[in-house]
Amino acid sequence: MSAPGPVGWRRPDPPMPVVSFVDLDDTLFRSPARGGHGRAVTVTRDGRPYSYMSPQQQQLFALLRRAGRVIPTTARVPEQLRRVRLPFDDCAICANGAVILEPDGARVSAWAKRVTDRVAGLSAEPEAILRLARSVPGGSDLRIEAVAVDGRPLMVDARHPERRIPPLRPWAREVRRRLPDDWILDRARDRALLYPRGVDKRSAVRWFIEHRVEQPALILGAGDRQGDHGFMAACDFAMMPTGSVLFEAAAPSDHG
Repeated sequence: MSAPGPVGWRRPDPPMPVVSFVDLDDTLFRSPARGGHGRAVTVTRDGRPYSYMSPQQQQLFALLRRAGRVIPTTARVPEQLRRVRLPFDDCAICANGAVILEPDGARVSAWAKRVTDRVAGLSAEPEAILRLARSVPGGSDLRIEAVAVDGRPLMVDARHPERRIPPLRPWAREVRRRLPDDWILDRARDRALLYPRGVDKRSAVRWFIEHRVEQPALILGAGDRQGDHGFMAACDFAMMPTGSVLFEAAAPSDHG
């Protein structure tokens, strides 16, 4: 049996590199409709401010940048990611994990091939999932659209135009019941995202850690919704905003 280490804390020598995988919307910044305030950091297609970082969110981002690498891990497609006015200077995981970008914006080819192979083997193509989502009772009340990546439909986004939560719940239950096993429905309050299993943030983060992170390393994950749980579980420590869907799901039912 090896002898125990010395009593007390000692700074790691050499220090481990720190890599943070950070969701963006509703984690690092928020729109005014979701309580966002502070400094405007994203814009719409026509250049109008859209999402804001509170002083606390700004401080968190500064701490993570000072600690090491920060990898945006977002459902935003590359074109939407370009509208985020934050100093990201590393790789990025976007399109809910379907795309990994190099620091210069080029696609990581090894991951792109893996995604292409996975999509080719799906039991139902994205267009079929789009039709399913629209055909389920309640679908006519929702805005249901295909999300294209590099001009190819890959995911389905559904939301109520008035941000009404109750109409989305029965629709989501029925869609989940009919959904093929190789598709996932991730619902967060008034929005749902349907995407192929294996083409998601969790798979992308695990691949990235294996192929693009020097080991040993301290891996941090930050997210706000149930769909972020998978990639956060691949990290050593997980962070979530209080008041988020993920935080509320983890909270005990009795706060007494």
